[in-house]
Amino acid sequence: MANKKHKCCFCKEFFPVNEGFRTPAGFFCCTSHAIKYANAKRERDNERLIKKAKQSQVKEEKANRKALRELKNNDRKHQFQLTKQVIQKWVHKVRDAGLPCISCGTTNPNIIYSGGHYRTAGGNPEIALESKNIHRQCLFNCNKNKSGNISGDKHSKGFKQGLIDRYGQDYVDWLDGHHESKRLDCDQLRELRAYYNRLIRENKKTDEDRPFF
Repeated sequence: MANKKHKCCFCKEFFPVNEGFRTPAGFFCCTSHAIKYANAKRERDNERLIKKAKQSQVKEEKANRKALRELKNNDRKHQFQLTKQVIQKWVHKVRDAGLPCISCGTTNPNIIYSGGHYRTAGGNPEIALESKNIHRQCLFNCNKNKSGNISGDKHSKGFKQGLIDRYGQDYVDWLDGHHESKRLDCDQLRELRAYYNRLIRENKKTDEDRPFF
């Protein structure tokens, strides 16, 4: 029995039982090796805990991103805004490309243009997605700084007169008239957005066959 040897858990060498000692963690040839083993085990355990925590965090973040995507996909306000932006882009980059600002008449190629609403999108949601209500307009001077520059000033004729000059009084009368509410759901908004994205890709200037209108 005195000649029986045990393997040290740290150095993996064999020693007589009476030359080492046993702990709940196993047999060790000396105190130094027991301490080193305990320290190494603690580091491994910490690394496993950190790795597990990171994996859990990645999984949680992935689930949160998926939930956010699903939330946005079913958020009508969000889908409405995305669709409106695409229609505005089609108007000022394709349909009205090269035309002057509807309000002030500038054709300066060095400024930024946008798709401006004659009747505001927020106040008139029933025609916020109506392309007849959206026209190429200089972004900062008329659209933003002058809130659409609807009536004009001493430097410009304004949105309304610009529409009359370009399309006639009946066009403006139609825009100023009553419009039935067209509350599209999220799927319809995505379909409409896809339609206008296709028009942009194809550089098509008419939207006569657009859905839902």
